[in-house]
Amino acid sequence: MSDDVQADVLLANYLQGFVWADEDWLEVDGATATYWQARLTQTTTVDVLPDGRTKWRIRTRIVEQVPAGTDAHQLCLALNRYAAGWSFAYDPAERSIDAIAAICALPQWDTFFLRLSEKAKLSAWMSDVLAERIAEAVGGVAAFSHPQAQSEVRKSFDATYYYLQTLRGRPEWIMDLTRYQFPSVEDIAETIAGLVGVKPDDVSCESQTMRLPVAPGVTLEAGFAKHEIVGESWRSALSMPCPSMPQAKANYLADVTWRLFHDPQTNLLGGWSYDGDALVFEQWNTMSEARNQEQLGSYHGRHTEVGLWGFTSTLSDVLGTMSQEPVDDDAEGRPHSDATERAEHIVAAIADQARPAMTERRTEDQESADRRLLWLENRQTLAVAVWFNPMGPTVSSIEVCALPDGTEYLVYFRRHPFAPYHCVLGQLTEGGDDSRLFSDGTDLLFGGSLPNVLTLWNNPDATAADVPDVLRDRILDTASGGGRELAAEAAWIEKTMGNPWEFAAVDQTEAEHVKTAAKKAAAANPSSDGGFAAWWEKVSSFDNVVANFRVLPEAWDGALNTQRAFGNLGHFDVDPLLVTYSKIGMPGPDDEPSDN
Repeated sequence: MSDDVQADVLLANYLQGFVWADEDWLEVDGATATYWQARLTQTTTVDVLPDGRTKWRIRTRIVEQVPAGTDAHQLCLALNRYAAGWSFAYDPAERSIDAIAAICALPQWDTFFLRLSEKAKLSAWMSDVLAERIAEAVGGVAAFSHPQAQSEVRKSFDATYYYLQTLRGRPEWIMDLTRYQFPSVEDIAETIAGLVGVKPDDVSCESQTMRLPVAPGVTLEAGFAKHEIVGESWRSALSMPCPSMPQAKANYLADVTWRLFHDPQTNLLGGWSYDGDALVFEQWNTMSEARNQEQLGSYHGRHTEVGLWGFTSTLSDVLGTMSQEPVDDDAEGRPHSDATERAEHIVAAIADQARPAMTERRTEDQESADRRLLWLENRQTLAVAVWFNPMGPTVSSIEVCALPDGTEYLVYFRRHPFAPYHCVLGQLTEGGDDSRLFSDGTDLLFGGSLPNVLTLWNNPDATAADVPDVLRDRILDTASGGGRELAAEAAWIEKTMGNPWEFAAVDQTEAEHVKTAAKKAAAANPSSDGGFAAWWEKVSSFDNVVANFRVLPEAWDGALNTQRAFGNLGHFDVDPLLVTYSKIGMPGPDDEPSDN
């Protein structure tokens, strides 16, 4: 079998098994595929190298016809702060701005295919959302196009366009505990230090992040962090002091980026950015990618520090490609601060997707989720409630959210696999009386039943005395209206602490015994607060919160898969992309790529 044929086969398997490409919006020419997830072209090329490795390149064309003399390199540096495993890069020869990523790996390394598909989906989506604003910023033209077989740009986007939206609508967006499936950061740091030849005494660990010197003036930083757009991730980065960012240096970094992209033997899975006093090359690997590794043939039953080194190791190509020759500063080009401001305006397009939802009010009988609200900037999560029900696990929250202009709103989110619901309660006013909004939010938060998790999110150690009156009164009313006693509910939570599956067991015989005994004890020694303090202590405890969020994703996917098995998903208001750990990235033989 020739190298070309091998590349063809590899590309076809990748498109079918990890990207779910819709053939109506796909053009394939040998070992090159051009795909329209939405309105932009994403080109994937595969080369089989003489040593058996493969070089994969992904390039999403965002803007064309960029005028000569612009500071597009500076702007791309500023945009890279928001990238998540790729580079925004200006190509002077093509007069274009693209989102680019590349992987060099053995074809049997399935983790790299998963990694590539994650970057492909997310970079295509972000590029499409930002394209018009990037074009405006550089005086170019958004590179919207379509296949020759189509007469116009795509209007019904591929389901993968909604991948991140779907992740934002899952319980992990509130609390993702995937990081705790890995060894401690200290153990990870020890392993990585040994692999790169750094002395243990030179390693420091703090707040889930490790730092170790890997070259003169260069520090490797790695750890768990929340990317402001894609959520919980493993971040790995090279950091070096940099007092200024003149045009010559920006041009040099762009050259390094394109060399990593084109060189057959190097990886490009991140991008350069500048924060005012340091130059950083950042890579981001989402926790959804880490979870999806569990379904690969290479997964051996646990997440290891070596797996995180796999995320981090591609930074060695960056070090190896950088020239040791000094770069002369110059005074040409706009100040980088200007590029930063323009990048912030561009990226604000993501949150601006929610702007129409601020003025469109729901009707009394409307119960659908306005998913645009998921793109609002979270300023503060006030309260979170969980109902652990394997048939429909629910996470509700009241949050202070904002548009890019800083206007704040009180928003209610109900994350549910079949019946999500999100709504704006109203705009918050500085120094005004927002008590009615919070009262309405509290009513929605409970919906007539007691949760088995309730916490003041920004005050996890809150005692019963710290609970706002409107929340306490609503809990007491809910318990009374439902014929339930808080003391009894607290007893069952305590009995099943750490095991939500037992809490929600189909056979509630033991639960009734425990609750009955608790009711008798409460009647013999009644409390003045109706049992609220005892209930709050259990329902808001750290152990209870963590235990529930640890199994919520499993319950969520189990509920979806159960309804899918019975053919019922069409009857529910599910997100356009069915994200389950058992299926994401790897549809089975009976699954067909779908167009949303």
